[in-house]
Amino acid sequence: MTGTVLFSNIPKSYFKITNYMLDLVRASLCFLELDLNVIGDLKGFITEPCMKSVSVIDIISETVTAEKLSIFFNNIENPVKNVHIHSKVEGQVATSMNIFQTEILVFYETSWITREHLLGFNGNILCFKKPHFDIELVIEFIKQWRNGNNTEFIALLMTRITDVQDITSDLSEGFDFERDDGLLATILVGPPDLFQFFVWHKRFTVVEYN
Repeated sequence: MTGTVLFSNIPKSYFKITNYMLDLVRASLCFLELDLNVIGDLKGFITEPCMKSVSVIDIISETVTAEKLSIFFNNIENPVKNVHIHSKVEGQVATSMNIFQTEILVFYETSWITREHLLGFNGNILCFKKPHFDIELVIEFIKQWRNGNNTEFIALLMTRITDVQDITSDLSEGFDFERDDGLLATILVGPPDLFQFFVWHKRFTVVEYN
């Protein structure tokens, strides 16, 4: 179920109306868009039953503290698969935070992102909208993958984010290289504002026509 989620900070009310609505239609809550700054009791929010089914979270706060992010994500009972953070984050964000192990992690405001955040990512797909870091850091990230043994990583995308589910739509013009263990990767730079680094966990096949 997607749509408006009704949440109240009135003591003990929380998601009660939402839970009731979900029960009426025998549905579960999969997608959640929220501003962490309007929630007074984050820990109470997290323990709501309907949170157990949420797999996609969009944080839309204009600015949020690292402490609030940590309280929210590090205390969610079920791991969230897809996280989009539109916010500028104030304070030091530890790379041990759960978001850095998610399947898909997208940052739309990147002025607070550090070298440690990029190199410490242990999820599958990492996306940045208008990154502020230098290309040397991207090269370091690729070297880390090439010299390491990470078999979970799938892709690094920067700037032009559209559909992260369709990142292999056109990598035919990219540069391919192999890691020592045989994993094939492709780097595609598309001026003026597109960069993709993709790891092929399943080799593509080339069909030859006579």
